[in-house]
Amino acid sequence: MTAALDLYYFLRSLAFCVAVLLGLLLLTAFVWVPFYAGEGNTPQFQDKILQLIGEFLLFVMIITPYRWTVAAPYYQFRLALVLLALVWVYAVDIIAYYRGLTDQPLSIGSLIAFVVAVLVFATLIMHRHRGKPARH
Repeated sequence: MTAALDLYYFLRSLAFCVAVLLGLLLLTAFVWVPFYAGEGNTPQFQDKILQLIGEFLLFVMIITPYRWTVAAPYYQFRLALVLLALVWVYAVDIIAYYRGLTDQPLSIGSLIAFVVAVLVFATLIMHRHRGKPARH
């Protein structure tokens, strides 16, 4: 039980570190959004705004307290939020690829978003089953 609890707290702290970095990135948007907006409504600006929305979804996905989403209807909402954030990040990368803004269909950000989504999903399951004995 101790090793599982240690793993749970390690994964939660890792998710918190990612949330802090995403929060700082969202705060810096006050600087770079006007910079890109000054160039006009270009595909690059649209891509940056879509990426900002995806980062906001990831941030909300991580910082929502787990005790709010352990019950049945809210658990499904939390899983839907995890999937929505992940699909959004992948969709933004694919849109940027088809617009010619990048030469690869999926970026390293998509891989990181997938890892964070799996991390949040795993810790959510661990939180939901915390305190329950293992079934044999």
